[in-house]
Amino acid sequence: MRNVEIYLTIRRPNGTTEEVPWTKSDSMNQNLFAQIQATTRNAGRGDVLTWRAVEPQDPRSEAEKALDDVLAAQARAEAIRESGGVSEYFHALHWAEALMEAWQANHPAAAAERVEALKEEKAERQARILAESPRDPWTN
Repeated sequence: MRNVEIYLTIRRPNGTTEEVPWTKSDSMNQNLFAQIQATTRNAGRGDVLTWRAVEPQDPRSEAEKALDDVLAAQARAEAIRESGGVSEYFHALHWAEALMEAWQANHPAAAAERVEALKEEKAERQARILAESPRDPWTN
């Protein structure tokens, strides 16, 4: 995802004004803007009037963002555990648990949905294991 989106306001030769995205980079400065103005004018495509930078909107909900933070904290704790850092692991684990408790308290509906989704995943996994396991004719 780009850091910012740049938009140029251009007055076209026919007098209309439009805003177009600048897609060549996600940064702009006065020197580059002056070059764009000159190039556009010299090409007869109009006058570039202004530019603006807009931070792209994150499509995720607040609950999804917070859950991503919880999952990242849990992954960090696991990585620490696997590297052998016992005391650091417990600190990271407590932090992840605190984040999870806060997430559940602040987003109870999302937490309930997550619990139901995990139950469904577990049931599907168990059904798949049972279906793939060989049958014992004496017990089944």
